[in-house]
Amino acid sequence: MQKKFKTFFWAFHFAWKLDKKLLVICFGINAVLSVLPAVVLHYNQHILAEITDYVNLGQGAFQDIIGLIIVLGIFMTISGLSNRVNGDLLYMVMYDSYYLGMQEALMEKIQKIPYKVLKQKDTQEEYIAVINRAGSLTDLISSMCILFGKILTAASLLIVVAGQSVTSFFVVLFYMLITVYISSRFIDKRRVNMLEVRKNENIAAYFQKLPLNSSVAKEIRIYDTYQDIVKQWGQAFEKIEKQEREYVFGREQRSFINGLGLYIFLFFLCVYQIFQIADGTMSVDAFLTIFLLCQNLSSTLRDITGSMIQIDYGLFALERQKKFIQNMQEVETDKEGNSADISADSIIELKDVSFAYEKKNILNHINLKIKKGEIVALLGYNGSGKSTLAKLLIGQIQPDSGEIYYYGHPYQKCNMAQIKKKIGIYFQDFFLFHMSLKQNIEIGSIEEKDSKEMLNKAIELGDVKKLLSKLPKGLENILKKDVDKSGAGLSGGEQQKVGVARAFYGDKDLLIFDEPAAALDPIAEIRQFQNIQASVENRAAVLISHRIGFARLADRIIVLQNGQIEEEGCHEDLMKKQGVYYDFFIQQAQWYKE
Repeated sequence: MQKKFKTFFWAFHFAWKLDKKLLVICFGINAVLSVLPAVVLHYNQHILAEITDYVNLGQGAFQDIIGLIIVLGIFMTISGLSNRVNGDLLYMVMYDSYYLGMQEALMEKIQKIPYKVLKQKDTQEEYIAVINRAGSLTDLISSMCILFGKILTAASLLIVVAGQSVTSFFVVLFYMLITVYISSRFIDKRRVNMLEVRKNENIAAYFQKLPLNSSVAKEIRIYDTYQDIVKQWGQAFEKIEKQEREYVFGREQRSFINGLGLYIFLFFLCVYQIFQIADGTMSVDAFLTIFLLCQNLSSTLRDITGSMIQIDYGLFALERQKKFIQNMQEVETDKEGNSADISADSIIELKDVSFAYEKKNILNHINLKIKKGEIVALLGYNGSGKSTLAKLLIGQIQPDSGEIYYYGHPYQKCNMAQIKKKIGIYFQDFFLFHMSLKQNIEIGSIEEKDSKEMLNKAIELGDVKKLLSKLPKGLENILKKDVDKSGAGLSGGEQQKVGVARAFYGDKDLLIFDEPAAALDPIAEIRQFQNIQASVENRAAVLISHRIGFARLADRIIVLQNGQIEEEGCHEDLMKKQGVYYDFFIQQAQWYKE
């Protein structure tokens, strides 16, 4: 219970920060509308009393109550219209502020999570879970607004009851408390049900999406495995269906018990009050008022219990969202630090750097200098740590031990924003965005976008001219078809060239290319190396690959094996050693024979 209260106050404070004006308006209007049923009942009882006196005693005249009837009609009309202010309407009113506000907060949070943590399966699953329930804050606040109003309605109706009969007041209050208690027990059971449903929904969703994956769809058709997929989906869905049946049955059972309890309660209350009328201790108008009040209380209690269930539904998701936002580790904000000393000989230096991922050592005690004007080829088999080293160089991940220096200054004492701007990177798993070719290239340095000179140079060095001539709208042509059907679909090699051009865009000190020739033929690979060589001048380039096409032309070759530097030197020296690099070259030499 304490956990629920903490989550509730956190969520309410969060909503207040997002849009306090909306919160005040919604709760204020709902509070005013909520007392209308009691006002209507009061006027109704007053009119009944006047009519009773007129019929039984001949006192007064019909004209005396016409004004009251008109006022009652106005209040009844307003009260009837106020019933339209329900959870669905409030949810729509609050959608922009609270639903989108929560989505924005979660998306901002995921951008700040360290890359190493982000790659963990638990982090990804947790993010999907919390973003899928971004409406939880709106569920909570809209239901709280309804609950607040209905409690005011119940309280005002109870005040009317107390004015008619103190005994009836305590009887009605007791019935209300019993009904709320029964509903609260149902809420706890529903929580357990939701946990199980979500678990099986995730399993069913996995199998539902499999046929949409082009690679999987191909495998399904080759190996004819669709029946097994449908079977596994059916097993998961069968569990969901069973859980939903149990939930609906429990809900209807609760509704039936509450309804039956109401009629039993009304029966005994009416019998008791009829005896009071016979004894002369209660008037007919008071009896009718209490009877109508109990009917109003029935719908009010139904709304109260419904709001309680919806509040808990929101709190259930908000507990995870609160934990995700508050407890998930964040990357330190780029801070001001030492400016680069560009007169230093080495652009980047690694001293005894090690890195492990999920307790598995990826890099062990790496010592490496990358100097101005040189091209360094980083060679190694898949899994040797090449891509991890690239991520360390750009500060995307931090070493577990050792130090990385930029122009002689430790990374943690540097302005990391400056380092990131000065390093051009091409990753083998790079992403083309659903935007124009021009925008996709300019992402390489957002601060320097719209520079014609930089763009033309990047297009030339990335070997994108041929692709550019094929696109109907040239640089403004949208890439990929996921968002815009008129977008251009590119081959693997064409995509790589756009990615490489992106790395070239801007004023860089260091260029890092991670498998930039994976989809290129040997001739295009050599041409790409020549473009890199021509661009180095007073900067440096690191070429990461498991192919020797680039490596043999580099100034220096570093061979990684089992996360360590196995060999280092130029092509001729390493060939003489007849070690790992020699084996690489012999295995791949036939690819490059003219």
